[in-house]
Amino acid sequence: MFCENCGTKNKKNAKYCENCGHQLIVLDKIKNDNRKNKAKKISKTKIFILLVIVILIISGAIFGWIFFNNPSNIVKNSLNNYYKSSTKEDLKGIENYLISNKNNQDNLKKVKDISNETINQWVNDFNKEYDNNEMLDDSLKKIKSLLLGVYDYLDGIEYVLDYDSYYSFLDRVYKLYDSKKSYLKGMENKDSDEATAYTYFKSVIEDDCYYKNVQDFINYYLKDEIENFKKGAEEYTSKIDNNTKINDAIKAYIDKIKYIKDNGNDGNIDFSNTEEYKKLYNETLKSILDKIKEYTKVVDESLEYNKLIDIIDNVIEYFDSNTNEYSKLKEIRTNYKDKLPDSLLNRYLIDYSYWGSGSSKFESTILDKKYSHHIYFTFRGENVSRTYKLNKEYKKLKTTIIRSNNWEKSFIGEIKIYGDNKEIYSSGKISKNSELNGVIDVDVSNVDELKIEFVTNSKPSQSGSFYIYLVEPYLYN
Repeated sequence: MFCENCGTKNKKNAKYCENCGHQLIVLDKIKNDNRKNKAKKISKTKIFILLVIVILIISGAIFGWIFFNNPSNIVKNSLNNYYKSSTKEDLKGIENYLISNKNNQDNLKKVKDISNETINQWVNDFNKEYDNNEMLDDSLKKIKSLLLGVYDYLDGIEYVLDYDSYYSFLDRVYKLYDSKKSYLKGMENKDSDEATAYTYFKSVIEDDCYYKNVQDFINYYLKDEIENFKKGAEEYTSKIDNNTKINDAIKAYIDKIKYIKDNGNDGNIDFSNTEEYKKLYNETLKSILDKIKEYTKVVDESLEYNKLIDIIDNVIEYFDSNTNEYSKLKEIRTNYKDKLPDSLLNRYLIDYSYWGSGSSKFESTILDKKYSHHIYFTFRGENVSRTYKLNKEYKKLKTTIIRSNNWEKSFIGEIKIYGDNKEIYSSGKISKNSELNGVIDVDVSNVDELKIEFVTNSKPSQSGSFYIYLVEPYLYN
């Protein structure tokens, strides 16, 4: 033992230094304590490491149980192994899982989703490039066998591959197969006979991985025809400018889309799959939608909601129902459908002149124009009228006065409208040759009873029907 004060070597168990008398027992005790503490630390470290190992083993066991009991892994592994081996025994894992989870709808739904996702990937793998028809035929044979194997082994169970899903996948495969056959056939003729190559290439579908290559050829082959087609379509809207009425602009674009649709495929030449055609078609639809949005501002003032709805009904067939444009068009139609006016003829008729007045809810032709409904009065040498109950539900009445063309020169009459016995409209005197501003647009806010009167003392000199009409009388709220 060495003295820490002077460095003198002392006997092993000496308590004091022989040279300087410094106490030695304390240092030895500290060292002993350090050894004990170190031993304790080593022991704790071993315990900690042991605990970590135990936790890792337990966690691994739990993870392994979750992993191997996860429907995602069970289904994917089973189907992927079957895809590689074509051995139906690989599907046993799915069968067992379905049996053990037959009452767990959440897990069964997951099996369905994962099965569709995995089998869909098989179809995507089929959609690749092939060097020749033999390779394509072999690939078709394999995926048909795989689909049939899954369908048969699991009896078409709805949670993996049911009847509809099986034939849906099979249909996609056959469409891709036919498309790829056409592509390979077209490639055989591309250098020697472009016309024949085009005939095959135009059958290549958009889902096919060959589609873009084909479109490059078609656009090149049909460049002159496409240019003439575009010019023909643009003629319909070339004269539209800032002075064009919105109704005329919409009609021009509708005529344009009809031309594009009707002339995109004449049997011999098919533009409909070209990028130029799709671009022109979609741009025209966008213009129609923009013009319809613009027209809504006009309709909000004119209240001609029927005309807007008729335009939408006339053009909506050209929109793809899966697009945002289609949804927006349907939304506009719904909004304005809710704003459609009520026919005055649908209101309760509380008083009317039995002779000399009437109405029709059926479409009629008046002066060569069709109207959905109308009110009429005749000359009898006295005033005739019709009174309707509005219950203060409406804000505006709109209709148009039309006189028949067989009036006698002596006829004079006047249309007056009363709201709760107060005159709110007068047409002024109307004769056979007088200028007639027939548009009626009158405020009926808070009107309970609406009376329409034909004021006249003219009487026909001969028998016959001499009418004055109020066509399509609509109430707006």
